[in-house]
Amino acid sequence: MFIPEITDLDFIIKFCTTFLIVGLVIQLVSRINLQRKEIESLIIDSLYFKRQNYIRVHESVKVKDDCSLLILGNDNAPNTISLYISPSCPHCRETTKEILALMENERTLFKLNVVLGEGMKGDNAKIMSWIYYYRADKHMFEMQLKEWAHNRHSILNRIKDEISNDNELLESYKHFQKFLDINSINSFPRFALNGRVLSRKYHIMDLEYLVIDDNK
Repeated sequence: MFIPEITDLDFIIKFCTTFLIVGLVIQLVSRINLQRKEIESLIIDSLYFKRQNYIRVHESVKVKDDCSLLILGNDNAPNTISLYISPSCPHCRETTKEILALMENERTLFKLNVVLGEGMKGDNAKIMSWIYYYRADKHMFEMQLKEWAHNRHSILNRIKDEISNDNELLESYKHFQKFLDINSINSFPRFALNGRVLSRKYHIMDLEYLVIDDNK
């Protein structure tokens, strides 16, 4: 009877071990891919579900009153996205960046209504400065809003000295705060589509498809 040499046994052990490890890795990758497909399927099903009009109505609240002081984009667009943000809110920057990117998509036609609220003490001066910059040059304001959203140097971070004695700016600031209070919006960011504030179950990806649906 042939008895393999030690070197042959070592080779067989190494070969079997490698074969076993490769098999386990392939099995693990296969399971991961299957789980990923299941998750993707759930996301698609969830997105389809949230796009249903009766679900959207159930998961949103009709806006009370009107607040249209800072309007960007195409005034003739069929849809309006209202973005509720605070100048001091870091999460608001990311949401603003994503929504501004949507404005550049030909499939998502909407005008953007920016509503400013206080996230922390001292935001009142920043809010009044933003209104000042918007009234001075709407297109420049939009460019600077993009810079702010990307956390780059922006004149929106500068507080204008002229605002302290400007009653019109003060009234606009008060109008923002009154609107947010009436609609119980006290945390940021939030957004609304065509006069309905969407629940936090909705994300920017959902908003993109809702706008596309409404454009049809």
